[in-house]
Amino acid sequence: MKKVFSITILLALLLPQGLAATKKDATPTPSPSPTPYYQPTQAPTPTPIPIIPSNQYVLQWKNDAQRGMNYMVPTHWENTSTGERYRVYTEPTEDGVSGFRAAFVNKKRSPTPDASKMKAELRSLMKEMEKVYADFAWNGEISRDYSLVKFKGYSGFYTYTDDNGEPMRGFAIIATYDRRIYCVNISGPLSRFDDMKGIILKIVESVTRA
Repeated sequence: MKKVFSITILLALLLPQGLAATKKDATPTPSPSPTPYYQPTQAPTPTPIPIIPSNQYVLQWKNDAQRGMNYMVPTHWENTSTGERYRVYTEPTEDGVSGFRAAFVNKKRSPTPDASKMKAELRSLMKEMEKVYADFAWNGEISRDYSLVKFKGYSGFYTYTDDNGEPMRGFAIIATYDRRIYCVNISGPLSRFDDMKGIILKIVESVTRA
């Protein structure tokens, strides 16, 4: 009896601790739950910016006292640049897509410029744009067919290529009253210009002195 007891003790000492515990306690130790694989959150796809058809445009009044002008602009266009004598509104588009822009300018001249000086002002504006825009072209014609701030203006159409390589067309008009020169300059993709011409004229004709 003594010999059996000694062998039992010897076997217990030789067994690995884990196995000895298993023999002593038959309840299995639960395995740890595996850590779930991390799934990165996918960034949401940005909503594309639509090009609004001209027949869905809505215009709103802007009272621009600092520039001394009141005018209407499309509700979805954004004010992208402002200076002491100018304010620019731009049609929002996707990166790489060209849109329309409208610049409103008011500068003082003393005395009130006559017809020859007004024509010189328009020619000067065209020359400045020629320095900035690629493939700029203007046929040199100065029209008196359109009005600005309720006075017959001096205007012209022009074309150029923008930074996206898009052919563009523009319309610039200036008029004078009380020693001031008012200017509106609107341009946009040539492919949409004829469709937008009605909106362009509404913007120009809306301009009044503030």
